[in-house]
Amino acid sequence: MKETRLDDSASIYSKRNEESEKEKWSQMNGKEKWQYFSQYYLLKLCAIIVLSIFAIYLFVTILGPKDKLIFEMVLVNSNMEESKIEEMKQEIETLLKPEKREIVMLDDSYYISEKEQGDMSSEQKLSVCYYANELDIIVANRSVFEKYAKLGFFCDLAELLPTDQYSQVKEQLVFASTEEQKEETAYGISLEGSKQFEKYDTQISDPVIGIVSNSKNVKNAVSVLESYIK
Repeated sequence: MKETRLDDSASIYSKRNEESEKEKWSQMNGKEKWQYFSQYYLLKLCAIIVLSIFAIYLFVTILGPKDKLIFEMVLVNSNMEESKIEEMKQEIETLLKPEKREIVMLDDSYYISEKEQGDMSSEQKLSVCYYANELDIIVANRSVFEKYAKLGFFCDLAELLPTDQYSQVKEQLVFASTEEQKEETAYGISLEGSKQFEKYDTQISDPVIGIVSNSKNVKNAVSVLESYIK
């Protein structure tokens, strides 16, 4: 295509404009250069930086590696010292040996009354976490434990524990029946007299431990339960 006089003029103007910009810049002192840069380029540069940071954040949040919960235990009606909670968590981590980005959680924020009316927020939270498949083990007072055992919250321990180990804890087993399972079934184990558990001074009276029926980490849950009944 043949260039027109208008194209030639535009090209000449562009070159002159670039030359004039260079001349201006070379004639400025440091303060003037900063003022010129601030006026014409700083805002654009800041916008580019902000957009870049936002893009990186989205990439890391959406596509980046995420933490994986490999075990969560709930302690109901506990009143533990922070140091004891940390000690318990560290010993569970030593037992389970989590890999990078694998996490272990303990939650002792639940208070559920042994009477009919308790802390509704704790009961609702426990139900929500249960149906979200977030829990692996629950330790609670016997009466509270039996209440949730009847609702089908726990696994039949006869199906999870080796026969010899199940026989060894026969006297500590806690039984209950559910609407679906009318026959009395061993859903929990009393931790009364368990030195390994009592050393944490949880303040839970007559504690019973059970593995949650929809646990995603049954193998880890069994390992932790076994550590308290040896």
